[in-house]
Amino acid sequence: MIKKILKSEKGQSMVEFALVVPLLLTILCGIIDMGWAYSNKYSIESAAFSGVRYAVINGADIEDSEKNKLIDDTKKRVRDNLSKGAESPKIDVDIDNEKVTVSVECKVKMLTFVGQTAFGEYYEAKSKNVGAR
Repeated sequence: MIKKILKSEKGQSMVEFALVVPLLLTILCGIIDMGWAYSNKYSIESAAFSGVRYAVINGADIEDSEKNKLIDDTKKRVRDNLSKGAESPKIDVDIDNEKVTVSVECKVKMLTFVGQTAFGEYYEAKSKNVGAR
């Protein structure tokens, strides 16, 4: 009877399941966090491009007195184009006679424990875009 109990395989699949599930969940959470970070990085790059485009098109023939209004409007345009995952954006707009530069830095909150372990609670995403006037 003892030999029969020791050779029984009734709990084998439960043990395998318990060993494999944490690894699969970790991989799944990592995929989710990397997708989240990538989509927010793309959103930040797109917002910076949108800001440069707006400043180049609307700032073709402006006077120096109108430059500050264009900078404020460009910052608003960038802020409107950022995704909801981007927190506390820092937007810098530089307009001179030859070019327009828009720099955007945002913190992106990681969704799962895998991203928080790899990057910390927030991932710092940056983008800089330059356009000719």
